Amino acid sequence: MKILFCSGQETFYMPTRTKMPKRWAYLVEIATYFYKAGHDVKILDCLDSKISHAEIIQDTIVNKYDYICFLARPETLRGLQKLCKIIKVVSSKTKLVVYGDIVNLLPSFVKRYIADADFIVDKNNWEQRIEEIINTKNTDNCCFADWELADLSANFYNKELYLETNNGELTIFVSRECPFNCKFCLAVKTFGIKEKRKKPEVIVDYVAENLGFVKSFKFFSPTFTYDEEWVKELCGLIIERKIKVEWSCTSRPQCLQNEETIKLMAKAGCKKIAVGIETLNKTASKHISKNQEKDYEENIENMFKYANTAGIEIKPLLMIGIEGQTEKAINNEIKLLKNLGAKSVRITAYSPRHIINEEEGDEIILKKIEAMDKMTFMASDIPNMTYNQFLEIIYESNK
Repeated sequence: MKILFCSGQETFYMPTRTKMPKRWAYLVEIATYFYKAGHDVKILDCLDSKISHAEIIQDTIVNKYDYICFLARPETLRGLQKLCKIIKVVSSKTKLVVYGDIVNLLPSFVKRYIADADFIVDKNNWEQRIEEIINTKNTDNCCFADWELADLSANFYNKELYLETNNGELTIFVSRECPFNCKFCLAVKTFGIKEKRKKPEVIVDYVAENLGFVKSFKFFSPTFTYDEEWVKELCGLIIERKIKVEWSCTSRPQCLQNEETIKLMAKAGCKKIAVGIETLNKTASKHISKNQEKDYEENIENMFKYANTAGIEIKPLLMIGIEGQTEKAINNEIKLLKNLGAKSVRITAYSPRHIINEEEGDEIILKKIEAMDKMTFMASDIPNMTYNQFLEIIYESNK
C-alpha cells in the first residue's frame, strides 16, 4: 500500500522545540511501523517551512496514495477540515484516516467536524487500528509487537528537520500509557492507563546503533521513573556496555525519592529531568486534583537534593491560570524552586480541555479548543497579574 502520513499547519503558538517529542512519536514512529511492515510510506510534516497544505495537495495529485493518515492535534484541526475536503476532490479513491490525541479526547466532534474522512481512529493503539483499516480485518484479538522506533537510515522522512530543530536531540518513546491520569493531561486518553514499556535491551541497542546520528536522547515517558526496577535495568545495561550517551527524561516528585536510583541514572548519562510540578498553591492543587499529599513539598526538596548531588538538572514544569493562584504565590514558587537548584522553570498556561462538551455546536467546540493554547490562554484571572504580565512570564520561561 502507498501511505502518506501528514501533520498539518498549526494555529497555536507553542515553541518549536517543545513540539518535537510528540511530533516525532505520533508521526514518525507511527509511520515507521508501516514502513517496517513493507508498505510504501512517506511523511509530509508542515513543521517543515517548505511544506504547506498546498504541497500536500500537489503531492497527492501526483502520487494517488491508497491511504493518507492525518495526525490530528488541537492545533491542526481547523486546517484539516478544508484539506480533507480538497483531497477528496483531487484524489477521490484515496482513503483518508484521521488519528491523534484530540480524536481520542473528542471522537464524536472530530467525526462530525472532519466529515470527509473515511476513517476516524478513536481508540488508542493507533498502529493496530490503522492496520485494521488498511487490511480490512479485525485485529482486536491479534498479538502485536511493540511500537516501532524510527529507522534513522530510512529516507521516507526528513530526519534533519527534527534533529536540527532540536539541537541534535532525538526523542524516543520508551513507554506508553500512564497510571496517574491527571485530569488536565491527554496521556491516558491517548494511550490508556495500564503502562507499557519497551524492553531495556531494545532501548539500549537502539541508542548504541544511532549514537552516530544524534548528540543526545530524550527518553520520553509520561513518568520515566514510575517503574524503578525497569530504570535500574536500563541504566545498568548502559553502564555495563560502556555506552557514552547523554539523555533526559520526564517524571514527578514522588517518583524521584530514591537517591540510589538517581545516582545510577546520572552514572548512565542522565543530564536533565523535566518534572511536572504544575503548582504548589494548595487551592490550585485541589482544583486540578494533584499534589494533595501531605509530604509533597518534602518530596520536592528531596528530589532536588538527590539530583543536585548526582549532577542532574531538575527542570520544573509549572502551569498558571489555575483557580486560586495569585501573582505573589507564583513568583514565590519560582523563587523557591530556583533556590532549591532549578536553573530555569518552564511555565505554560493551564488548558483544561477535559471540560469541553463535545455535544455542543462544532464551531463553539473548535473555538474553545483553539482558545486553550498553552502559550496564551488565561483560564482563570490571577489577582495582581495583568494579561501582559501573564504572557511575559510564559514566553520568558519558554526561551
